[in-house]
Amino acid sequence: MKKGFIRSKKARYGGMTVLLTVLLITAVVLFNVLFTTLAERYTWYADMRGETDFSVTDRCYTLLDAVLGQNDADVRILFCDTPVNLQEEVTSRYVYDTASEIAGRFPDRIRIECHNIWLNPDSVRQYTSTLNPETGEQMDVALKSTSVIIVSGDYYRVYDLTEFYAFENGDTSQLWAYNGEKKLAAGILHAVEPDQPAVCLTNNHGEAFYDYELLYLLDDAGYRIHYVDLLKDENLSPQTRAEYVETLERKAQRLKQLIEDLFEISKAASGNVTFAHDRVDLVQLLQQVHYELEDK
Repeated sequence: MKKGFIRSKKARYGGMTVLLTVLLITAVVLFNVLFTTLAERYTWYADMRGETDFSVTDRCYTLLDAVLGQNDADVRILFCDTPVNLQEEVTSRYVYDTASEIAGRFPDRIRIECHNIWLNPDSVRQYTSTLNPETGEQMDVALKSTSVIIVSGDYYRVYDLTEFYAFENGDTSQLWAYNGEKKLAAGILHAVEPDQPAVCLTNNHGEAFYDYELLYLLDDAGYRIHYVDLLKDENLSPQTRAEYVETLERKAQRLKQLIEDLFEISKAASGNVTFAHDRVDLVQLLQQVHYELEDK
């Protein structure tokens, strides 16, 4: 009788222990699921990285304050992947963090959206073309998980993650610098500014090709790029046409040299260049000064 009572008591307490253990495990699992869901939605991440953080500068906020203060247009910044995947890669994390910081400064005007294009490609299917700064025309684009779309009203512009970085000599395998703040600010400027200034570039006049860095520089500065063929004017005499071509070619070569000098100075300022003494062609230098003064 006593042994049966003891066994019954042990079974009862043992059953209670198992039940409490199951309830505890279930509670822990539910808490983890709930916390993970909220962390993905509201980006609750502890920064355990030993990498450089790029905070948005006050100058950028001042620019966006002025631009957004001139109209009431709202802006959406669309990422084509989940927040978790965006945080895994350094290149996407920097852009996502910068965009989130800007949106946090203007919560009523700028909103971040993440679309999983693998599970729901229709959510961004309407954004299948974008402006090509090198031609000034719209071009078809294949959206990828690395695509970033800035939308405001009927306007939208598709960027790739590589556009938020500068690369050594255009080689995407040689990352040089991060310029996500500038690119995002320029994208917002394009989206909300109704009357953007335009820059006209001549073509078909024998001039050298336009460096793509110059085109993107003008685009980031908020200019719309248009190409003009002055020689289509049928009233121009052959002599005037020849003079146009000569002047344009000389100016284009000079512009190309200035762009190369600008990037060399940028490299020097960043400490990524080694100086070497060399001889200077004084005749060429004087001719260059003469051309500059002559054109004025």
